[in-house]
Order: sequence, then C-alpha cells, then structure tokens
Amino acid sequence: MGWLRDLFTGQSGRAVPPLPFAWPPEGRLASTAQPDGATSRLPAPYEAVAARLAELEEADNVAYPRLTSNRQRRSRDKAYLDRIVRGEEPLKGYLRRVVEIRFIGHRLNEEGGKPLMRQVVERAGELSRDRSTRRTIEADWDRIGDWRG
Repeated sequence: MGWLRDLFTGQSGRAVPPLPFAWPPEGRLASTAQPDGATSRLPAPYEAVAARLAELEEADNVAYPRLTSNRQRRSRDKAYLDRIVRGEEPLKGYLRRVVEIRFIGHRLNEEGGKPLMRQVVERAGELSRDRSTRRTIEADWDRIGDWRG
C-alpha cells in the first residue's frame, strides 16, 4: 500500500507523470468519520481513496454538461485519458478530474485487481451524495485491467 502514500508525488520508484494531484486526498469528503460513530468500511488508505473518488466524480458530473461536445468526447476517450496518465499527452485542465479518477483506477488495479476496485467503487458510492457516482466511476474505469464498465 506504499503507493497510496506516494500516489501523486512520484516517490514510488516508477515513472509517474507529473500530474498536479494532491495526496493524501483533501476536501470535504476526505474526512471519513461516520456520523453515528461507526468505523470505516475500508482500511484507512482505501477509505481516503474512496472519499476522493466520490468528491471527484460529483464535481465532474456537475462540470461535464458545461463542456463543448468535443471536450465531452475527449473526456470519455479512454485511450486518450490513458495516454495522459502515462505522461504521453499533456494534462488539460478540463480533464483533470477524470484523469485523476482513471489514474486511481489503474493504481487500484495494480494493487488488488478487480476485487479491490469493486470494494473502493462501492464505498465511493456510499460516501457520495450523488446517486450516479458509483455507476459513473464504473464507466470511467472501463478497460482498466479486467474492469468492464
């Protein structure tokens, strides 16, 4: 799980593209305290990842309709997004959220494959106020490892 700590800092020893993502996740969902005092459903690092995914997806769902049709197509082009994740294409600001979502999907796949991805996406859906979050993340992760969204 060391990659979670180093996810966006480039300290993992692998070639990590210089993506400007904050890690550990920050924002309103980054706190995983439960209102009824219940414990988190995932180990702390993965709980933070699920919270970050929920936050990113909610924001992307708001921003997507405002994009031009060309930008909407680009934001759903998995091959193009993966080239950005690998550092082969520059990161454009309007793609920041969906590229981070995809990047996290690749890293979860490396760490634990489809079973881990499933656990994290289910938790993100639980944490989100937007009912479509789970389904949208599933679509965003299409063709990562064995994942089919």
